[in-house]
Amino acid sequence: MGQTYLSEHATRDRKVLVIVTDGLDNASLVTADEVVRQAEQRDTVVFAVGLFGDAEKNGRGRHELDHLTDKTGGAAYYPASIDEIGPAALEIARQIRNRYTIAYESTNKALEGSYRTIRVTVSSRRLSARARAGYLTVGR
Repeated sequence: MGQTYLSEHATRDRKVLVIVTDGLDNASLVTADEVVRQAEQRDTVVFAVGLFGDAEKNGRGRHELDHLTDKTGGAAYYPASIDEIGPAALEIARQIRNRYTIAYESTNKALEGSYRTIRVTVSSRRLSARARAGYLTVGR
């Protein structure tokens, strides 16, 4: 629903969703894989804050958030308690604010409509890169 809202109402090209959760998904109308697919199609970056406590520290909920954020170029944070959510929120805000967009246009029209994987590397020790796993090509 959040991605649909962004598609219909966003006024900027950059779309970011921030998810705050306290456990496993138990009310979604779509699967986690469908959410990833929609994010890839709509160029949505997802950040997440998981307030799982000890019970979900290494469980399925964390795995799903890690998968979603990794695929979309975002990041997941797991504060030990709700009192520690501030630093996670500040880090998410910093990453959103300091993001750059790199564009590429292929001349190979045979690739239109396909999903292309990418890998971004940085050769500097002072810098780091976070990127989505790939992109969906579109025709003109």
